[in-house]
Amino acid sequence: MRTLLLVEFLSTPKNGLPRLHSGKNFIAPILIIILCNVVMLAFVFGNIDHDWYIDNLIEVKTINASNAEKQQITEIYSMLSPTQLGITSMITAAFLLPAAFCLISLYFYMASKMLHAHHEFRQWLTLVAWSYIPSLLGVFSSIVMVLISDYGRYLPDTANPLSLNSLFFNLPLDSKLSSFFNTVDLTLLWTITLMVIGFSSWVNIDRLKSVVIVCLPFAIFFISQYLLS
Repeated sequence: MRTLLLVEFLSTPKNGLPRLHSGKNFIAPILIIILCNVVMLAFVFGNIDHDWYIDNLIEVKTINASNAEKQQITEIYSMLSPTQLGITSMITAAFLLPAAFCLISLYFYMASKMLHAHHEFRQWLTLVAWSYIPSLLGVFSSIVMVLISDYGRYLPDTANPLSLNSLFFNLPLDSKLSSFFNTVDLTLLWTITLMVIGFSSWVNIDRLKSVVIVCLPFAIFFISQYLLS
């Protein structure tokens, strides 16, 4: 039943939206997304050439640093083991992913209230959770990238072959825009498209307004990320 719902929602979102409206189907996709991301991170950090990765990480972090800062950064990163890096990344993902889903859902809930639409928080959480299912393509692509890499020499930040940076720009990690283009991939654009269609349909507003409302929190996040980098 859920497989049919998934296929219907991803292929023809308007036909699948009514079945998500009950707001009862958000737990399974959230757990699957978290589990797959945690497994992917364990795989990435479990197969990486640790010394090569740390050397590259230190090089990026110390580009504009003084000699004293370079020494301090080198000492800090040299103490990190692959296990520590992997566990830290997995725990972070396990907490940040559901937190992000809840924040986006809360934003949609508040925005819909302002537009006089009557939808509960769990309904928006269901829409957000199912809209993020395409992100699993990026997860599986990252695993494939790790499998075909030479001697474990890859950077976790650039392991997703579907990111805009991998596909088009190839910016180095020290570029201020690299974080944005490494984070934005084809699956995120697909996810945003599903959210736009869902918000427009449920709140009964035109597509252009829905695009602005849905993209606003993502724009704020990426602008903040750029300014803090």
